[in-house]
Amino acid sequence: MDPVFALSPLDGRYADQTRSLAAHFSEAAFIRARIHVERVYLEQLLQAIGADIPADLGARLDALEATPHLIERVKAIEATTRHDVKAIEYAIGEQLDAQGLAHLKVWVHWGMTSEDANNLAYGCMLTEALSQVMLPTARTLLKAFDTLIADTAAVPMLARTHGQPASPTTVGKELAVFAHRLLEELRHLETLKAPGKLNGATGNWHVHHTFFPEVDWAAFSRTLIEGLGLHFEPVTTQIVVRERYAHLFDALRRANTVLIDAARDLWQYISLGYFQLRLRNAGEVGSSTMPHKINPVQFENAEGNLELANALLVFLSDKLCKSRLQRDLSDSTVLRNMGSAWGYTLIGWQSLTRGLGQLACNRETVAADLDAHWEVLAEALQHALRLNNREIPYEQIRKATQGHRLTPTSYQQLCADLDVTLPVSEPSAYIGQAVRIAEDVRVAIGVFMGTPSAS
Repeated sequence: MDPVFALSPLDGRYADQTRSLAAHFSEAAFIRARIHVERVYLEQLLQAIGADIPADLGARLDALEATPHLIERVKAIEATTRHDVKAIEYAIGEQLDAQGLAHLKVWVHWGMTSEDANNLAYGCMLTEALSQVMLPTARTLLKAFDTLIADTAAVPMLARTHGQPASPTTVGKELAVFAHRLLEELRHLETLKAPGKLNGATGNWHVHHTFFPEVDWAAFSRTLIEGLGLHFEPVTTQIVVRERYAHLFDALRRANTVLIDAARDLWQYISLGYFQLRLRNAGEVGSSTMPHKINPVQFENAEGNLELANALLVFLSDKLCKSRLQRDLSDSTVLRNMGSAWGYTLIGWQSLTRGLGQLACNRETVAADLDAHWEVLAEALQHALRLNNREIPYEQIRKATQGHRLTPTSYQQLCADLDVTLPVSEPSAYIGQAVRIAEDVRVAIGVFMGTPSAS
C-alpha cells in the first residue's frame, strides 16, 4: 500500500524512519520469530528426550526456516484455522514433510501452549530491536550532543533559575547535563533483558513431567531461554511474568523524558537567539506566509513524538503486568502495539539528532545577554563579605541588585561602596567549574562509545 494511504503515520509519513523497527515488530517479524522459537524448541526437545534424529537435523531445520514464502503460507493456513500459532505448527509440519522428516511432526509444539511460543518470540523481538535499532540510534544521538558540547563547553552563558537571571554557566555544560542523564539511562538499558517462560498451559510443565519425569524440565527451559538471550522466569501462570517488560519500557520512558526536557530547553535557547538554525537544504521553507523563518521543527517534532511514545509506554508497563487468574487475552492485541511505542520513540530520537546537527551557537548573542546582567555577581559579592565577617551589608547588596540590572559602571560603584573586590572581573569569568564538568561528561561519553580519545 502506498504510505500516503496508511492509517498510522508510523507506516505512512514516517515509514522511511521506522523501517528498521518494522523488521522487528511487524506481523511478518512476529511469525518469523515464532517459527524460530518452534524450531529451536523442536531440536532441543528431541535431544532432551533421547529421540532418534538424523545427524544433519540442524541443517535441515535451517533450510526449513529459510523456506521461501513460509510466512505467507502461515497466513494462508490461519485464514482457515483462525488461530495464528496453530497455523505456524501446521506450516512447520508441511515443511517437515517436504524435508523427509514427517515422523518428527508429532513433536512440533509438543507440550507447549501458544503463550510459550509467543512470549519467547516477543522477547527475541524486543531484544533484537533494542540492540540492533534503538541503542545504535541512541548512540548517534549521544554523539550529536558530544559534538555540540565540544564546541560550546567554554562559552559563558547567563543561567536562568525560575526564568530569572542567575549565576553564569556555559552552553556546553548545560548540554552536558542532558547528555549525562541520557548516558545513565543508556547504561541501564544495556543491562536489561526481556523475560521468557516455557512451562506449558499453567506454568507447571504438566505434559513434560507426565511423560518424561526423568528430565529436568526447569533446567531444559532455562538453557533454551537463556540461549535466546532472555531472562528465564521459572514461576509463572500461563503467561510470562512481565515486570521485566515494565523495566524496559520504563527505562525508555525515562530516556524520552530527559530528551523532552532537552528539546524544550533547546527550543527556548533558539528563541532567545543563543542558537541559529542551519537550513537543512537550500529550498527549505519555514512558514507558508513568513519567508524569513527557520523554525525549530525538529525539536518540536521530537517533543511531540516522545510524549506520544511515553503515553504508550506508561500504558504498556501498567497493562502488561496484569492478567486475570491464570490467563486472559486482553493483553494479546496490546502486545502487538509495542512496536508503536518504540516507533514514536525512534522518530523522536532521530528528530532530536537532526535538530542538534542544525544548531550553530551564536556566541555574540550569548555574550551580550550575559554582559547585560552584572547583577549575577551579587552572589559572589555577598560571599566575599561573609569571608570578611561582614554580613550586615547583605541588605545593601540586595537593595542595589534585586529586580535591577547592573551595568559594569553600576557594579563597580557598588563594589566601591562596599569596599570589596572579587577574584573574578566580569560575569563571563564567574562560571565555576562548568568547563571541567562539560569535559568530564565528554570523557564519560567517550568511554561508553568506546572512543576514550573524545576527551
